[in-house]
Amino acid sequence: METDFKLALIVNGRSKKGLRLLDELPELAAKIQVFRTEYSRHATELASIAIESGFQLIIAMGGDGTLSEVIQAFGMAHHNGLKLPLFSFIPCGSANDFARNFKSNFSIRELIQKAKDGQFQSVDLGQLKIVKKNRYFLNIADYGFGADVARRVNESPSRFGSDVTFLDAATRAFMRAKKFSIELKIDDLIWSGNALAVIFANGRSFGSGLIISPFAHVSSSYLNVIIIGEVSMLDYARNLPRVKLGKTIKHPGVHYFKAKSVELLSSPPPIMEADGEFVGNQVYGVSLIPSAIRLVV
Repeated sequence: METDFKLALIVNGRSKKGLRLLDELPELAAKIQVFRTEYSRHATELASIAIESGFQLIIAMGGDGTLSEVIQAFGMAHHNGLKLPLFSFIPCGSANDFARNFKSNFSIRELIQKAKDGQFQSVDLGQLKIVKKNRYFLNIADYGFGADVARRVNESPSRFGSDVTFLDAATRAFMRAKKFSIELKIDDLIWSGNALAVIFANGRSFGSGLIISPFAHVSSSYLNVIIIGEVSMLDYARNLPRVKLGKTIKHPGVHYFKAKSVELLSSPPPIMEADGEFVGNQVYGVSLIPSAIRLVV
């Protein structure tokens, strides 16, 4: 491997699978600068250091949460006008929803070789408008029901497995779900009404394989906006098998749009999650930065 090609690998320090992969690749580990996370949001700090240090490829190894933390550093660097390195990832989580957008075996050897050969695809970066600073996402962000699930997952004790934790959080959120009043400017269209969830999709699936936006593509330069409006939780649950199969929900209370940007006109903002991470009730707008990330998959 060429010594002048700088590679950084950011590994979730709690990912047994990720750490095991490193142990199985000693010949690669000796040639890569490995950063192990030690606490929440550490991956953002490490990725920022790697970007500022001139690494040419940053690989995130972990679940969607690790990707989310690393991509915050890419978004901030883009905002500050810095040159971004190539980005790649090894999915080692339980949901891995962003990885479902690609047909790849995510072999670390192949990813490195592709990066050295200059093989990448440009993907869009989601941007959340927040009062103090922006936040970024790769896959999906949403107001409402999904955000409540993410909040409950984050608050759950870590002694349970991730699948059990998610199922418990989703069940409790389902039982307590309430619609909220919202007014949105979707490009030039004004939409207002009650909603169970408003989903902003760059990728196709969330919630561990629910293909909520089957026509989304990470390089389209468009957000797919799905409003789950006047729909009962029972009707929503009945449609989940269709969603799992990648079919649209056939219900008069479900609305599909494509947009460059969406602005929240009502106040206060509903709670939101992005890429499985709870963001809170502070997001006033959603947009895309087209082709911001050079992704190696």
